[in-house]
Amino acid sequence: DIDSATVNGVPVDLIEDGVFMTTLNLNQGKNTLKFEFFDSHGDLVVTKIYRVYCFSEDPKVELQGIHLTENYEVHTVDGIVTLSGRFYDPDEIYTVKINGEVVPTTPVVVGNVEALVGTYGVNSDAVSTAGVVASTYREFTHTVTAVDGDIINLSVSDVYGNITPYDIKVVVDPDAPVIELDGLVDGKVYNTSVTPKLLNLDKYISFEATLNGTPYNFEEVSEDGNYELVVKVIGLNSLETTKTYKFTVDTVAPVVVVDGLVDNGVYNTVVTPVISYNEDVTTSLLLNGEAYNGEGISADGEYSLVAVAMDKAGNITTTVLSFIIDTVAPTGTTNLVDGMKYSSSVVPVV
Repeated sequence: DIDSATVNGVPVDLIEDGVFMTTLNLNQGKNTLKFEFFDSHGDLVVTKIYRVYCFSEDPKVELQGIHLTENYEVHTVDGIVTLSGRFYDPDEIYTVKINGEVVPTTPVVVGNVEALVGTYGVNSDAVSTAGVVASTYREFTHTVTAVDGDIINLSVSDVYGNITPYDIKVVVDPDAPVIELDGLVDGKVYNTSVTPKLLNLDKYISFEATLNGTPYNFEEVSEDGNYELVVKVIGLNSLETTKTYKFTVDTVAPVVVVDGLVDNGVYNTVVTPVISYNEDVTTSLLLNGEAYNGEGISADGEYSLVAVAMDKAGNITTTVLSFIIDTVAPTGTTNLVDGMKYSSSVVPVV
């Protein structure tokens, strides 16, 4: 009589002699079930092995060498689209069709055995003496020539009716991608921090950038200096574009130096201010509110010289100097008469 039983080593409850009921969680694909029945003494009476297949999910396909947008569009320069992919199919029950045509599949053959054990379905028992492994994955490659707007139908189905369909729209685009940045103008000088932003990311497969030769991820640039930003993008059609931007961050106002004149100075000669700057600037000079070109100032009087300098970044320095020109000697009167003889002492009053 059968007293107990196990399935893959796990005990099950008997309903009556040799009859049991249990629930099994099956893996996708092939499952091996080993049934063992024991008598009341614990001795093995009979062993049964069954192979059960479970295909309750649609096939999972890994497309390779092609970039699909979220809307399942493929961009191509010339209308030629090569579809390649691989999928898990240890029992060769899947069929690949492209536009209704069956596409041949072949086993995935991989090398470097030690590195691949545990990947692509490869296990150590599958390693051949030649060091080449045929895994439990299969792959396909098929080229389609299309025109703009065509739909390519790709499907992978199994013998149980599960199917994974792809409707891929072809976009013919022969143009290289365009790079657009927000927050940065090539050649400009800034007096604040700069944070460039790469636009239209959905039009690129990938992008990379360097700032002064160092990898850059479009962070804020705040330190004063000259910069060179190089941006490289790969468009959805796999064409590449590289663009270089040069810019400067300058947050320091220009220095204005006035020689030949000091603030609140008094002069008895012609005054000719010499004004210089430490960088390339746009200037404005006013003398007592009137435009001034740096010529000598000779007329007696009180003066106010205003020098305004603005650099390329827009930083402004304003310098104001006040001064006086007085070239006339002082004059005065006295109670003495020139040439007169006095008979008593005289106290001069000036």
